[in-house]
Amino acid sequence: LLSIRYLDILGIVLIIASVICLILAMQFGSSSSSWRSSRVIGPFIGAGLILVVFPVSQWRQGDRSTIPLRVVRQRSVLTGALFSFFLEISIYVTLYYIPFYFQSAQLVFPTISGVRVIPLGISQIAAAVITSAIVSLTGHHAKHQVPFMVLGQVVSIIGTVCLTRLEVGTSTALRATFLIMAGLGHGMGLQMPFYCHPSPSSHDDIPIGNAITVFFSQLGAAIAVAIGESIFKSSVSRKVNASHLPISAARVIAAGPTGLRSLTSDPTTLRQLQDAYVYGIRIVMYFALAAACAAVPFAVGMEWRNVKEVARGKKAEDDSGTDADTDTSVQKRGGGDV
Repeated sequence: LLSIRYLDILGIVLIIASVICLILAMQFGSSSSSWRSSRVIGPFIGAGLILVVFPVSQWRQGDRSTIPLRVVRQRSVLTGALFSFFLEISIYVTLYYIPFYFQSAQLVFPTISGVRVIPLGISQIAAAVITSAIVSLTGHHAKHQVPFMVLGQVVSIIGTVCLTRLEVGTSTALRATFLIMAGLGHGMGLQMPFYCHPSPSSHDDIPIGNAITVFFSQLGAAIAVAIGESIFKSSVSRKVNASHLPISAARVIAAGPTGLRSLTSDPTTLRQLQDAYVYGIRIVMYFALAAACAAVPFAVGMEWRNVKEVARGKKAEDDSGTDADTDTSVQKRGGGDV
């Protein structure tokens, strides 16, 4: 019970409520409701109002707040969190919709599409492990961390641009190359923000900074799927309507990428349905591309800091403070004896 007293209950409730309102608004807008309907506008307004109240509550709570202002004021924490936010949008949009490409363009089952996405996952994991190992061994932020983040976004942008050129008949070699490039770019910057949080002021802020970064990254992932779904559905519907197919756009979307064969037996119509789905995937990749581009300024804005030197400096300060306290106590005891 004593620990509960120190929890920022109001801040937790406000931030959860704002995220729920935001996701509900995007979910309603991407499904059956119009973006102009009160069902969509209401949650958007609610999320905005709550987000206005949230900073005020954090300021009033001080050090007990969910997101302490002293931590957010650190440039690397703020820019790292926003970098992770946009990076996760790009990652999740790519991971979520590329399997749709294989299921619609090649008419394969989800398990097979999962196998064909392996180059994306393997390259992302490999890049994350290698870059993290280099930074951990050297500790030189100025030489490695920020360049890895910027270079990773450049590679990610190039790979995502290539993914916007996917067609039904794109060769296996090209597809694998595009996926590997996107995965390498994603992985290079994935762990870098977590190496930037050691602060000269207090090591107690490191877990808080990491938690803020994780929160923003997960928020980006949730928003990515919601916005991506809206873009994908509207793009497929627009392509189906423009093709004047005998099948409604609603039926095409409801069938899903694995159900296109059940909609028609005509090869020409089936190819048009495949083109519509691939078109939707290309358009949603532009959303991933925009997120990757938006992450670049925040990567450049990170502090160029040697993490190991910061840690050694903090340890030296702590040791000197401990020695000073010891000397003071010895002097007091000596004075008492006299």
